[in-house]
Amino acid sequence: MMHPAFFYHLFFKVTRPAVQKLIGRIEDQVTTWHGLGSFPHPMGGKAFFFHETEIGHVHWNGNLDIVFGRQLTSELLTLDRIQQHRFVPDRAITFPVLKDEDIFLAISLLRFSYLLRLRNTYDDVLMMETYLEKEVVKLPGDLKKILAYPYME
Repeated sequence: MMHPAFFYHLFFKVTRPAVQKLIGRIEDQVTTWHGLGSFPHPMGGKAFFFHETEIGHVHWNGNLDIVFGRQLTSELLTLDRIQQHRFVPDRAITFPVLKDEDIFLAISLLRFSYLLRLRNTYDDVLMMETYLEKEVVKLPGDLKKILAYPYME
């Protein structure tokens, strides 16, 4: 049985084709990352998984939701346009993806979530540190500053 919110979000899929194109562009880029795939989200949209762990999902209305935990969520909420998640406001963020300019930050937030999961997956510490250093530089400055310490240690 479909979640009731599925039908709410389905409305946006039908009535906002421009947002659907943005979601497609995000999906096209994110699914090129090692070990990452996308699957339909039960409430409508796309969920992105690193192996069996979700790194975030975007609903058909353009809301990108990512669980980061209490401390990191608190810090991310200081950034412009990042909002509290409606149902788990102390542990997750929502970022509305409504125009082309939103794609970079949306992908950056997903990249950081991915890097956190990736860091906890592999045992080769030196290889992982080198990879993380290369990836973190791709984040925007204000996000990089928040995420530099202690999350990437």
